[in-house]
Amino acid sequence: MLKNICIYLFLCFTSSTLIAAEVDEIWYALYIGDQKVGHAYNRREIKNGQVHTIDSSHFSMMRGDMQASLKVSELSIETLDGKPIAFELDQDMGFSSVQSRGKMNDKNEMVVTIKTGGITQTKIIPFTENTVMVEGMLQKAKETTLKEGLKLNVDFFTPNLMQTVSSKVIVRSKESVDLLGQSKELTRVDINMYFPSGIYKSSNYLDDNYKPLKMTISQMGMNFNLIACEKEIALSPNSSKEILGKFFIKSPKEIKNINDIKSIAYKLQLTDDRPWQIHQDNNQKILGQRDQQIMLQVSPTMLSKGQSIPYKGNNPEALKALKPSRFIQSDHAKVRQLAQKVIGNTKDAGEAAKKIESFVFNYIEKIDLSVVFATASDIIEHPQGDCSESAVLTAALCQAVGIPSRVAVGYVYATEFLGHENIFGGHVWTQVFINDQWIGLDATGILGSYTPAHITISTGDGAPEDFIGMGINGGRFEIKDIQIRK
Repeated sequence: MLKNICIYLFLCFTSSTLIAAEVDEIWYALYIGDQKVGHAYNRREIKNGQVHTIDSSHFSMMRGDMQASLKVSELSIETLDGKPIAFELDQDMGFSSVQSRGKMNDKNEMVVTIKTGGITQTKIIPFTENTVMVEGMLQKAKETTLKEGLKLNVDFFTPNLMQTVSSKVIVRSKESVDLLGQSKELTRVDINMYFPSGIYKSSNYLDDNYKPLKMTISQMGMNFNLIACEKEIALSPNSSKEILGKFFIKSPKEIKNINDIKSIAYKLQLTDDRPWQIHQDNNQKILGQRDQQIMLQVSPTMLSKGQSIPYKGNNPEALKALKPSRFIQSDHAKVRQLAQKVIGNTKDAGEAAKKIESFVFNYIEKIDLSVVFATASDIIEHPQGDCSESAVLTAALCQAVGIPSRVAVGYVYATEFLGHENIFGGHVWTQVFINDQWIGLDATGILGSYTPAHITISTGDGAPEDFIGMGINGGRFEIKDIQIRK
């Protein structure tokens, strides 16, 4: 799943370039630390009295001996004074692709049509008078003239993340900035994007013509940099080095006989003083917090029988977890047919969930770390991938038979992974709502199923946006102690 975190950061990173350059085109090289992992391209032009801004980007990185890659092409169409009109977004994620088209209606809403995995979905995204896209942000920047100390609040719509994000733009002083060996005096513009799971921060470095020459963020303990350069440098080969080991969290001790453990209390030490959020439910709770230390207890709720399918309750979170999404395509004919075949005549939700978990474990034949994101229908056609594909397919099959289900993102313990021992690595699994409790399922079989050695950071519907919480809050703590109760 760590590849998904990096790819989420890439999506968020390219989306946080709020100020488009008023030039024909700019090329960028993308770096994680000192390793080149991709490139981006920006072009702005006037067509038929409208501003067309094209952002094209390609990200790839090694995971073990496999390469995971993502290609994104985005076109934003706005009026000359920066009012949103429409957008086009194409995402190539390996054997899955997503095509999204949005157009403003007369109710100040962006009506989005999403085509993926053989089905078409519609999403309505309400805008405010303060909502802008890239050209709108450029117009606001011109109005400010980049005066030091100025603060600007905007609602920024980013097609990559398919949502409007409240953002604060803060103009700082000029700094001497290194641009691949060349030093330039540039104005630093900080951008804070406010998500429910925390604040995503980036710094943009602009010249006097509002041209962004460098963007940088620090997430998951790593520095990400997008640097303007010549086309030849941007398109030069990416690094072939494995870098995901930098995202692991070291365990203070080896955890043995995990399936015999009832609960684990983790003593977490935060590595900075920024606000920190972590998911809590009936399986995971914060026992206490003092200064920068947090005691977190994970005690998995056991799966029980007695609830029939489909779910007929009124829990808001459960009802939300019954709705299909771009990736959890529980309304797809292939998904529904397969789900019914898997559970047969089973009417008990607990029994059905365990049948589905076991089925997915055996169905995904090939562990393929190069798969980026895949829809449930694509996974049925191509049964390969890693933990995110297992989680998405499990959730989709559960939803299809009427079991509320969502995807959980966080960390899981491993005695060894990619040459690293006794670590917690990024992971994705599934949660189902049965008998008024959230129950963990892990169809990868890494630890048998969901265990106290799973730490949940956030939950969602299987889309790239689910990794926002992980990107903001993951990697910002160390595990100082582990207390095991059997």
